Amino acid sequence: MAGEPEHRDPGMPCAQDRTPLQAVLQEPGEGALSLYRKMTVGRPGLWALLRYELVVQVLGRLPGALGYACRRLGYPWLLGSCGKGVVFGRNVVLRHPHKIHIGQRVVIDDDCVLDARRSAEARIVLGDGVLLSRGTVISVSGLVDIGPNCNLGVHTLIHSDREVRLGRGVLLAARCYLIGVADYRTDRTDIPVVEQGKAERASLVLEDHVWLGAGVFVRSGVTVGRHAIVAVNSVVTRDVPPFAVVAGTPARLLRNRREEPSSSGESASSEA
Repeated sequence: MAGEPEHRDPGMPCAQDRTPLQAVLQEPGEGALSLYRKMTVGRPGLWALLRYELVVQVLGRLPGALGYACRRLGYPWLLGSCGKGVVFGRNVVLRHPHKIHIGQRVVIDDDCVLDARRSAEARIVLGDGVLLSRGTVISVSGLVDIGPNCNLGVHTLIHSDREVRLGRGVLLAARCYLIGVADYRTDRTDIPVVEQGKAERASLVLEDHVWLGAGVFVRSGVTVGRHAIVAVNSVVTRDVPPFAVVAGTPARLLRNRREEPSSSGESASSEA
């Protein structure tokens, strides 16, 4: 009947039911080797594939000081650019590494994933002195730009389809989620959500010297002002002013760090 949702056989493939990445990986006639190269290497040619396999699959798993030394020599072959003194841990995964740019004295711990395969415009930039702790995942179809001396805690996830920027000296505790991805539209009920496209994309920005506690979630379109602090397990859905301390779900302002409580001042003067 007119106006009723279309019913589809769940066993029948439908191109519109897939994300863009799924569409690329499910192109008819593509062999397994070709799909693997598209998903990981991102460049044509047998030499590009062999070089990737040598560096990531062989050197990537070497233990101890020998492994660190070999990766320090081998990984820059794959990257768009790489500064001096970079340390690569074991089992670091690089997807489309020519879109990844790393500054000097960066440390990338074991089991990190840097994934720039989702679009031709994808780009990951790590500034000088950045630390990516164990299990950090950065997945991008737009830009992720991490400023100098940022410290990302274990199992941090950054996902961007437009732009995620971190200023200087940003501190992220364990399991922080920065999701710079637009939501799917959900207005229509006659077609699946994945067919409705996404809302307008917006940037996510953490300004200089922001500190996020463990388990913080920050959504797309939010700017967290410089020197702000976000408490453990907070969900940040709107802009945070500079020097603010916020907490909760959604995060709300508790105080401004530049406005010292009067009780603290009285206590300090009495002790003096």
